[in-house]
Amino acid sequence: MLIAIEGIDGAGKSTLMKNLQSRLSTGGYIFCAEFQSPIKDAVKSLLYNGATFFLKTYFFAADRAWTYKKIALPAIESGHTVIWDRYVDTALAYRYAERKKADIIDLNFVKQINKPFKKADITIYLKMPAELSIERAAFAGRKEPYNIAFLKQVQQYYDRVAENDSTYYIVDATKTISEVTEEVYKILWEIKT
Repeated sequence: MLIAIEGIDGAGKSTLMKNLQSRLSTGGYIFCAEFQSPIKDAVKSLLYNGATFFLKTYFFAADRAWTYKKIALPAIESGHTVIWDRYVDTALAYRYAERKKADIIDLNFVKQINKPFKKADITIYLKMPAELSIERAAFAGRKEPYNIAFLKQVQQYYDRVAENDSTYYIVDATKTISEVTEEVYKILWEIKT
């Protein structure tokens, strides 16, 4: 099984993953995320150096492909459950938000590039307002590559998918990370049993 953790920046995905890793370390779970490949530094630099829609589509897919082939697929084939922080829907949501009429490619192109990846069996969507993302980044002193208008577009994409996809579980990410972790842990427990 492959479980994706999705949501806008600052929703608590990475902290949730750390919490789940410590609680599920012996339960047959394997954890994956963006930026695990040998090209991670190049991909990260794209966020802050004005890379185009076209380049981001390819680079993020390449980063994901390495992790998918080296870690996720072998784990799934061995009977493990993979939990992935920012999976394919991240590519679709963020490219959706930055699309422009003048782009030579569109969202269908992004879908085609990401078509070889297994669809997540379950997606846990950490939902919160874009305003809170900006507040959390400022509080933590983090430089974020996106503004509030962009994050609202990303959230709009996730909301629309969650509304129409029965494999999406919506978790209120405005709660404390402890509450979010408990809720996600319960979802995982229900799925396993």
